[in-house]
Amino acid sequence: MRNYDELDDADLWELSSSDPEAFGEIFRRHARSVYAICYWRTGDAAMAEDVTSVVFLEAWRRRELVVLEQRSALPWLLGVANHTSRNATRSLRRYTQALKRLDGRRLPASDDSIIDRIEAETSLNLVGDVVRELTEPEREIVLLVFWSGLSYEAASVALGVPVGTIRSRVSRTRRKLQLRLGDDRVTKGTS
Repeated sequence: MRNYDELDDADLWELSSSDPEAFGEIFRRHARSVYAICYWRTGDAAMAEDVTSVVFLEAWRRRELVVLEQRSALPWLLGVANHTSRNATRSLRRYTQALKRLDGRRLPASDDSIIDRIEAETSLNLVGDVVRELTEPEREIVLLVFWSGLSYEAASVALGVPVGTIRSRVSRTRRKLQLRLGDDRVTKGTS
């Protein structure tokens, strides 16, 4: 068995085409972080597990096509997790709304509670209700830079926007959170 500890993610990514265990090491290194982002975005443990699986299946499927822009696979994986989680919650919300419109009947309370539970569990993040008031790009900054600790460069890769855009979003989001919270509990993020 090969010692993968000495290899960085980019080397493992390249090696994974011929050695599936190399991809397994990428999974072992980053699955918890990807799951955490998926859980934070969806507010549902089961959905977060499903989305995490989709993220790594997509990574496996595209491992020969994607060239990592950094030596770490985490920014790319978190970018995929961010988009996949957003799409999953949007799909669930649309599906639930469509069911509500069927014959004008409402869903039983147990089905309605799914959406309520997602919203309630999402409030467990660092700044609770204030985060839900932010725009989508601002929430992504809270998630990737403040909460996950990605550097501006890594967040740039994850979101597919220039580093300067990340810097301005961090500054704007930090100011907005400080105003709404009324104190300095907002993390400074990384640079």
